[in-house]
Amino acid sequence: MKNKINLNELLEIYNMELDDVKNLYNKSEGVVILISQEDIKAVEDGKKVEDFDEWKEEIILNALDYKSNKDKYIEFPRREDFDEYFIMEKFIQNCNDENLKVELNLNISGEDAFRAFKSALYRLDLIDQWYNFKDKEFLKFLAQWCNKNEIEYILEI
Repeated sequence: MKNKINLNELLEIYNMELDDVKNLYNKSEGVVILISQEDIKAVEDGKKVEDFDEWKEEIILNALDYKSNKDKYIEFPRREDFDEYFIMEKFIQNCNDENLKVELNLNISGEDAFRAFKSALYRLDLIDQWYNFKDKEFLKFLAQWCNKNEIEYILEI
């Protein structure tokens, strides 16, 4: 029986914002693995497991397997695939205070919308509510992706 992936643990990985890392699901083993671009390049350049420190051997073995058996893996969606702007709008719509809605709406347009929105959240002492809301929405996004790809998961709310 395959392992169910824990979406909360996957969320923690995404929150680390590791840009050069692929988040992969090994379909045959039912596990999530992380492989950096650096490790993939090392394998492509012909480096062998013995060329690395012991702590890195499993990572390199995963990179070798990924290189040889790409059809065995599904890459998780990138953070950019999550429409954070839509989530900002949704957060604003869920605010009960009309004054807050107006204030936040003023900060989600223009070139620096994300930075201005976050500054407003800090100023209005809503930053914790924002991160909780965004995390819940991202977990829903990951759950939908798993359902679409027929991957079993655990979600702890």
